[in-house]
Amino acid sequence: MKRNIERARFIASSENLNIDLSKFDRIYFGNEFTDTLLPRAERLKRLSNLVKKDITLVTPFITQSKIDNIAELLEVAKVSDNVSEVVVNDFGVLRLMNRKFKDLIPIAGRILVKQKTDPRHYYESYSNKESSLHTSLSDIGFANFLKKNNVKMVELNNTLQGADLPADFSYSLHYPHVIVALKRIYANAERGSFILQHECMKEKLLSNGYAFFYMNKTINPAIKSKLDRIIFSNRLS
Repeated sequence: MKRNIERARFIASSENLNIDLSKFDRIYFGNEFTDTLLPRAERLKRLSNLVKKDITLVTPFITQSKIDNIAELLEVAKVSDNVSEVVVNDFGVLRLMNRKFKDLIPIAGRILVKQKTDPRHYYESYSNKESSLHTSLSDIGFANFLKKNNVKMVELNNTLQGADLPADFSYSLHYPHVIVALKRIYANAERGSFILQHECMKEKLLSNGYAFFYMNKTINPAIKSKLDRIIFSNRLS
C-alpha cells in the first residue's frame, strides 16, 4: 500500500510570511543553526493567526543567554491552536519542554540526531558501507533516551547512502539540502552564502554562513519507505 507522506514547507525566521502555501499540509517555522536568528515571539503569533495550517516551531542549539527567548516562543506555541510541535536541536530545550511545556510535542532535530552526512560515504571507494548507514539511533541508549523524553518523531538529512532506521520512531526528511558540517561563527566572520568545490568531492558544497550543505534531489528508497513527512525548503537559512 502506498504510504501517505505529509508535505511541510520550511519558512525561515527571516522569510516573508505572505507566500503561497496551498500545496503543503504543514508549516515549519524558525531556525536550526543559530540562536541569533530565533524569531520573535510576536512573529510566531502572527504566523499562527495568518495561516490555517498546523505549524511546527523549529529551534536551534542555544546559548544560556537565549533560554528566555525560547521560553517566550514556547509560551506562544502553548496557547496557539495550531502550534503543537517543536523541533529541538538542544538537550536543554528538550529538558525545558519536559519540565514546563508537556503539552507540546518534541521532535528530535537533524542536528541533535547525527548521521554520516559526508557525501564520500556513498562513493565506491568508501570501504565501510555498513558504518555509513549508522545514525545516533543506532545507539540503543540514545534511542531510549529520546523515548523517555517523549520524542516519537526524528528528523533526517536526505543523505545519498540512506540510513538504517529503527521502527520505534516516525521520520521526517529535510529536502533537498543535506547538512555536512556546522560552522563556528565569530564576531567578524563572513556570513554570506557561497559555493565551494572540494577537490575530494563530486558534489558542490553550499554554505549559508552557518553550515555547509550539498544538494540531493533523489530520496533513497530505504528512507522513503519509512517517511511520514517531507520538509521542503527553498533556501538554506
